[in-house]
This record gives sequence, C-alpha cells and structure tokens, in this order.
Amino acid sequence: MRNYPETLLDPGQSVVVIIDHEPQMYFGVESASRRMVEDSVTGLAKAAKLFKVPCILTTVEAKSFSGLMASKIQQIYLNVQPIDRTSINSWEDENLKRAVEGSGRKRIVLAGLWTEACVAFPALCMKQDGYDVYVVTDACGGATKNAHDMAVLRMAQAGIKPVTWMQVMLEWQRDWNNKDTYDGVMGIIKEHGSAYGLGVEYAETMLKASHNSQKDGGTRMSKYPILLSEGHFGKVVTKNRIVMPPMVTNYCDENGSVTPEYIAYHEARAAGGVGLIITEATCIDKDARGFTTQACFDSDDQIPGYKELVDRVHRHGAKMACQIFHGGRQASIAKDLVAPSAIPCNLLGMVPRELSVPEIKKIVQDFVDCAVRVKKAGFGTIGFTVVFGRG
Repeated sequence: MRNYPETLLDPGQSVVVIIDHEPQMYFGVESASRRMVEDSVTGLAKAAKLFKVPCILTTVEAKSFSGLMASKIQQIYLNVQPIDRTSINSWEDENLKRAVEGSGRKRIVLAGLWTEACVAFPALCMKQDGYDVYVVTDACGGATKNAHDMAVLRMAQAGIKPVTWMQVMLEWQRDWNNKDTYDGVMGIIKEHGSAYGLGVEYAETMLKASHNSQKDGGTRMSKYPILLSEGHFGKVVTKNRIVMPPMVTNYCDENGSVTPEYIAYHEARAAGGVGLIITEATCIDKDARGFTTQACFDSDDQIPGYKELVDRVHRHGAKMACQIFHGGRQASIAKDLVAPSAIPCNLLGMVPRELSVPEIKKIVQDFVDCAVRVKKAGFGTIGFTVVFGRG
C-alpha cells in the first residue's frame, strides 16, 4: 500500500467503472473532442490494467440501440464481459452493484458517457451509499459543454472528487522508483499523454543524445538546462523552474480550512520535485466560494493550519505561493451572489446583486487582510485573482 492511503488514490483500494462508452453515446458528445475523450478513457483503462485495478465495464441497450463497448477498451479487457443494462442510472442495476461490491474496494473511479446522466446519477448514488467517488472528467463527455460542466459542478458540491485520467495514473504510480510499473506508465503517457507524451519522447531523445555524446568523450551538456536551473520570482528563489499551477482539489473542510488530506496532496507534489507550488484559488470569504470544500483563508484561526502546509512543503525544498480570490458572480454556493453589476454569469445563468461602493471597499480590505494572513503563514509569494465571473 502507498503512503497517505486516505488522501491519495491507491491501486489496492481502487475499482474502475467505465460506463456506456458506446458508438451511439459518442455521437451525442459535444462537450469536448470525441477523440480526446476516447484517448483519455483508453489511457485510464490501460493504467487500471497495468496497476491490477479491477475494471468493470457496463453498457446500456448495447444490442438494440447504443452499440457495443468501444473496441479500444474491449481489446484491453478481452475477458471482461460488459454488464448490459436498461437503466440510465447504472447503480440501480443489481448486476453492476454486485460487481462493485464483489471487488471489495470502496474507492470508485468513474468514467462514462454522458456526464450529466449516466455518470452523475450513479456517482451521486454511490456517494450516498458510502463510497468514495472520483469522476475522471476528461474521460467523460456530455451533450453540451454546459451540461458536462454543470454535472461536474453538481457532483463536486456533493463531495465527489473530479480528477483527470493522468492524475489517477500518477497517483497510482506515486514514485518513479516503483520500477515494476515505471516502463508501463511511460508507455501509456507517450501513447495517450498528448503534449506531455511528446515531451517524454523528446526528453528521452535528448538524454540518449547526451549519453552518446559523453560516451564519445564529449563534455557538452544538454542544450536545454534552463528548466532545472534556479528560478527567480522577485525575491523568491526556487530550486528549479517547474511550477505546479493552481488546481481546485476540494480537499478542505466546509469552512475552507486545510485538512490532513489537503496538506498531504501538496506535500506529495513537493516530494516529487516541483520547485514552486501555487495553491488552488483560496477565497477571502467562505461565503464567496464556488465549492463547499474549496480553500478559504478568512480567519486568523486558520493561520496555524496553513503554516503547517507551508512547512511540510518546504521540507522538500519547494516554495509555496497562495492564490487568493473572490468568486464574484461565479460563487455558486453563496447565499448572496454579488458582482459589480447585475449582469448574469454565462456559466451559472444567475443574476447577481449589484454591490454598493462600501461593499466594494470591504472586499478590497478583505483581500488586504487575507494577504496579511498569507504572509504570516510563511508563503513566499501571493497571487490575486480578481476576475471570477467574467464569463
């Protein structure tokens, strides 16, 4: 079992369920490139097989309407018979439920078509039945982008964790020193990892060229040493120029305070060699968040928790930046949705209340107060995001 099994995905605790990746369902996908969705779910399926994670396949009306499971997936699991159903909500199918229960795993990794129905329905029900549910968003597709996005938002608000297929595979791998799966992971990345896969191939080519040059007695170093050289961000110096950008994790508690899960998530990235880690959008007011478990830093009582986060990351030689923000008209869980003007957000469709001048000044002061807390917690730098709700 990997370290931090309660925080990060472990192959020994996971079960993958791939739902309705069938031709008829693909025809209706408009939320993203169908090719990208197919590539993502194929990468996920290959990763599950590599790490010996049980993979359950299910289809809906395969012979009468939707067609057979996508051949690229079925070829990976030639001996796995998809569970065919009539129900839109696969969790209401007793055969599927028995298959999941029979795996003995409590962490379900879901991918399917369409996100707004055949993924969201079972995900919400699995969560209610006590499972820890992860939805692989890039291996899912919806009838429209808005339908996909709203389904992911609804699931995240219910405590279901949105992830990507490569994130799942890398959490299973966890350490490049796990040699049993190293070559397999790199092969999957090169085949399905898009730009990252091309980068891996490029790096391998450059390392091979450098090795050959040294064998020939050459002393010339790689032509591209900059990435691993020190980075300078104002007065902050990082050990390299690898930066982890802000990504919402939904690992905080309902007050937005850090949790052991949130700390472990960032420490694992620092241990992996990142030079600078930027937190997810951290709200200056817990009532202006987009998700119920999104990070927030609106109280001095939260300083010790954030300080522990920074200290744990610093142990591995990485630096931390805190991105602070106000959700504006995209603060979907706000009791009082506000914005500089009463113009609806294209994403949520809700009309916010127009802020008064004193309220605007208070928000500005909240940013200042939050920045002071960020400094007290030991962050090396800070980022301000003040454009949420622009869409």
